Amino acid sequence: MQVGDLVCLSAAGKKLCENYLWNKDGGYGLVTRIIDAREPKPVYKVRIFGKDGKYWNVQHFYRYEIKKFKKV
Repeated sequence: MQVGDLVCLSAAGKKLCENYLWNKDGGYGLVTRIIDAREPKPVYKVRIFGKDGKYWNVQHFYRYEIKKFKKV
C-alpha cells in the first residue's frame, strides 16, 4: 500500500465498531500518509469520500482494516 492508492474497507475493517460510519455510507478513501512506516504495524492516514465523491472525513487505519479499491 502506497500514498495515493484508492482504498475501501476490508472484511475485517467492516466488522470493527470504530468504522461503522464509513461502512454504512460505502464510498472510498485515498491514502495520504503512512505514519511510522518502519514499525511492524504502520498506520495509514486516509481521506474518506462518499459514494457521490464529496469529501467526508480523515481517519487512521491499520493495514488489515483497508484494501485496495477495485474498478467496477
